[in-house]
Amino acid sequence: KAPTIDGKISVDEWPVCAGFEGFQFRGSLQQRRASALVGADEKHIFVAIRSQLPDEGQILANIKKDSLKAVHDDSLEVYVNPTPDAATRVDYQLLMNSLGKGGYNVHLLGGAKEDVAWKGNWQQAHGFHDGFWHFECAIPVSSMGTAQGRKTTDGVWAVNLTRNWKSPWQWSSLSGGYANTGNRFTFVK
Repeated sequence: KAPTIDGKISVDEWPVCAGFEGFQFRGSLQQRRASALVGADEKHIFVAIRSQLPDEGQILANIKKDSLKAVHDDSLEVYVNPTPDAATRVDYQLLMNSLGKGGYNVHLLGGAKEDVAWKGNWQQAHGFHDGFWHFECAIPVSSMGTAQGRKTTDGVWAVNLTRNWKSPWQWSSLSGGYANTGNRFTFVK
C-alpha cells in the first residue's frame, strides 16, 4: 500500500519498507540526525527523509522559484538509477529545498542517452514536525526514460538520498557518496 505523500512521515504508513538511521560523509556517520525510508509498489518508488532542523535559527530557504540553485539552501537530493549494472546508465536527480523549490537533473554515465531537459514531476510534500524537516516523495517509474516498460519489481535499482546542511555547511548521504553511489534495492511483491 502506498504511503500518503503529505509531508508528515508516519511509520504506520511505511510498514513494508527499508528504514535507515543516520547519513554519512566519507565513511563517517554525521552528528546531525537524519533517517530515511525506501519502499515501492509496482509503479512507484517511495522515499522519505526526516532530518534535524537547525539548533539555532531557521532552516535556510532563500530560493523561491524552481532552480538547481536550491543547493545553496538547506536542501535534499534524491537519486534513482534504474539500471545500476548497465554499461550505460542514467542517475535521475531531484534537488529541493524545504519550500519544494528546486529542480531536476540527469547524470549520464558511459555514453547514456536522456533528454538533458528531463523533468521528473515527482510528487513531493514537505513539513516541519517536532524539530525535524519531513520530506516524502512518490517517484513514478514511467517518469524515467531508461525505466520505460519496467515495474519496480523488475531487477535492481540504485537509490541515494542526500542532505545539504547549512549553518554550518555539511553534506551527508545515505550511501556516503554522491551520484552513481546509491544503495541497491530489489523490490518484491
